[in-house]
Amino acid sequence: MHIEKLEIPIKLLPTKEAASCLSVSEHWLKASRFRPELDGPPFIRIGRTIRYDLNDLVDWIARRKFRGTHETCSNEGGL
Repeated sequence: MHIEKLEIPIKLLPTKEAASCLSVSEHWLKASRFRPELDGPPFIRIGRTIRYDLNDLVDWIARRKFRGTHETCSNEGGL
C-alpha cells in the first residue's frame, strides 16, 4: 500500500511555537541547534531570526516513530 505524503503549505514557526508543537522545552530546542548529539529538528536562519518549517517538524517526528522497544535509533542512521 502506497501512502502519499501530504504537503502542508510552508508555515514557519518561531522557537516557542515549534517547542509547543513538539511538546519539548524551548531550552531543549535551542540547545539542539548547538549540540548535534541531541539530533533536533532542522531549522532555518533568516538573519538573526530562527524559524522551524512545520513540514520539517512533521518529518522529524515521523522518523522517530517506533513499533516496539526492540527497534533502536541505529536503524535510522543515528536517529
